[in-house]
Amino acid sequence: MRTIAKILFPCLVVSVTFLACWQLLPHRLQTTIQARTQTLAQEQQPQVERFDCVQHEPESRFWLTYGSGPGVMVFGYPSEGGVYILRNCFGVELDFLGLDRFNDTERPSKLDPDWQAKEDAHCDRMRRLGANWWRRESDEFLERELKHPKSTDGYLRVGWPAAGGVWVLHTTLDNAGDIGAARIHNAHNMEERCRWIKKLGGVFYADPKDCPHLDLP
Repeated sequence: MRTIAKILFPCLVVSVTFLACWQLLPHRLQTTIQARTQTLAQEQQPQVERFDCVQHEPESRFWLTYGSGPGVMVFGYPSEGGVYILRNCFGVELDFLGLDRFNDTERPSKLDPDWQAKEDAHCDRMRRLGANWWRRESDEFLERELKHPKSTDGYLRVGWPAAGGVWVLHTTLDNAGDIGAARIHNAHNMEERCRWIKKLGGVFYADPKDCPHLDLP
């Protein structure tokens, strides 16, 4: 026991002395010492390679590509990120967007110094037809393709007359079927499209920004 006491007593003295001195140190210096101790401990731990588990979807090379139809999906990639998607586009919409009605349309090359300005202008035209913004293309796919459409889902068709303003048909999917809204797609040009939107009960907005259904720039 005496031998153990001889060993423990000096250790106890050292510990008490350390604690007393520690309490006398300024709080700021205590914090600095603690931070340095933690840093040294972290440096001594083996380095673990970290992997980014977040999946980043590659952007498409095209504004539109043709499949089996009917209609075609149009994509736009604005400078603020995400993607605009416009479904069920036919000839009149494609003419309005300035896209080829028979061939795939590539996006501007990033070698073009004005490529982002052209991309944003394309997105602005899409928004005038009711395009929706999504964080990722897969989000739109999960929302549209993997869920059965409901009769109460929204239905939006837009026409831009040459005289100004905008014609908007905003209703439910069920009502769109009842009134035969699909005939809008048979219009030969934008003026005829506007006439049919009007006939089917569409609303005219002299100032397009007054329309609550469009996300206009």
